[in-house]
Amino acid sequence: MDLLYVEDERPPLGEDDVNKAIFIGARRGRTGCYDYVELQDLVQVCWVDLLEKPGKYNRYRTQGNFNGLVKEMARTAGLFAQREKAELLGYRPQDLFYYSKKRLRRVIPIILESWQSGDLYEFENPDRAEWVDVDRALKKLSASDLQILRWAFTHDEDTVARRLGITQPAASMRVSRVLDKLRELLGGENPTPRRRSLSNAASQAQTRNQWDGEG
Repeated sequence: MDLLYVEDERPPLGEDDVNKAIFIGARRGRTGCYDYVELQDLVQVCWVDLLEKPGKYNRYRTQGNFNGLVKEMARTAGLFAQREKAELLGYRPQDLFYYSKKRLRRVIPIILESWQSGDLYEFENPDRAEWVDVDRALKKLSASDLQILRWAFTHDEDTVARRLGITQPAASMRVSRVLDKLRELLGGENPTPRRRSLSNAASQAQTRNQWDGEG
């Protein structure tokens, strides 16, 4: 007799869940902007966005995706916070640079190698400002977090697993969390969702459609 496997479904998010997701998202979105915007203002911004754009958030609520809703709220709050900070300090939000984990994984091994060898690789790096940013952020990590990165990037994540006595997937999560901490020191995650790039021809066609009233 065949067994029927029924996938567990998460219940829709209730009002208390939404309140909590908005608060956590607003707090995360405020990272790096503590002196420029109040937490309660960001909570209100998230609520207004939720009410004005229900389609943007409904899938998280109906699917019971609490973490997804928190992340979306953090983006909403982060965009507002960065705009407020930019206005007060006199720059444009689009001038900000955000570090991806992929970019950090590329530059961290080179910096760690330079620490060990004493060679000034930073002058050979095509982006010296990037080098200085990441170098300073690495030095702000705790000794234990920095050791995890040393094991991971001067050897591999299997070394992290062996040294800590944990599984390889758990080691990967440890490394990922340290990279998250490092990225927070560098300004946090980009609050703007990644957009699919268009070819030049597609971009021109889209622009023409908009001018012709089709877009």
